[in-house]
Amino acid sequence: MASSEPGALNRLLARARSLPEPTWVGPGDLSRMSFEAIVTRRGEIRDRASHGRVRLTGPGVREHAADLDEVGLVATLWQRCITAVGAALEGTRSASGRIPEIVRIRTQLSLQAGFAPGSVLLDVVPKNPPMEEVAPEGERRMFDEPRPLADRASDTLLQLLSVAAADDFQAGERLRTELAELGPRVASSLRNLADVLHKAHFDVEASWEEPGAATHRTRVTAGQSGWLTDFVRGQDLDAYETEIAGTVRTVSDMAKWAIETPEGMEHVSAAQLPPKEVRSTLVGQAITLAVQVRVTERPDGSTWRNLTALRVLSRE
Repeated sequence: MASSEPGALNRLLARARSLPEPTWVGPGDLSRMSFEAIVTRRGEIRDRASHGRVRLTGPGVREHAADLDEVGLVATLWQRCITAVGAALEGTRSASGRIPEIVRIRTQLSLQAGFAPGSVLLDVVPKNPPMEEVAPEGERRMFDEPRPLADRASDTLLQLLSVAAADDFQAGERLRTELAELGPRVASSLRNLADVLHKAHFDVEASWEEPGAATHRTRVTAGQSGWLTDFVRGQDLDAYETEIAGTVRTVSDMAKWAIETPEGMEHVSAAQLPPKEVRSTLVGQAITLAVQVRVTERPDGSTWRNLTALRVLSRE
């Protein structure tokens, strides 16, 4: 397990230098600076937990109330984004397979819900004590001290949302590059979150406060979330290409093909294959296909794979 920030995060931050840097000028920043200065004089500041806030406003919020199922989905999908980003930063970028349990533990957030006039507040804090990652052996490093994964993942998620909310023609290219580097699991999680925010008509203002560091903030409107959903899906950033090999069990020009593989039965859409490829494929043939895989996560956390055949690589 890496103990310092992977190069991927450094490259992401370097490409986003045109975006506003985390600042100390927001409401409450001066009081936090003062308090942390006192704590620093008296002891160790890094044993304090970081703190995040997700503030929901917009047409989907009535005074300071919103539909419970929609707010619950936002909270669930926010956590899944943090965990997916944390897994990517630790080297697990594939959309298939399970995220390592240690990553889930290190990125788990605890919720402290509340409200303010015209908004619903989701205050979150890391569940894992920060010193378990800052000083895992009980010893502090003098240089290159590791940051907790929840801090790195939260910063990166806010960075991605900031890019999506940037009103310039370069935003799409930056977002494409960053999501391609983080992998389809992150793109899929971000698309799901943006889709819920858009459909629930929520504007979101998010911030992350790490002890001793400037506050990172972003704001994304419901309309921008809709654009983000369409962008990820339209660019196939939540999908990946692979090969499957097996025996053809059903062939159709309208329904999905059934391909029996050593791992089990796969159902593959052949809608993108030329008609001659469909006519040339027979039941019982051994076949190898290049397929696009899009993994979709259900609200209960389970996933299903949608396979689309791109090319027939071989037939026997």
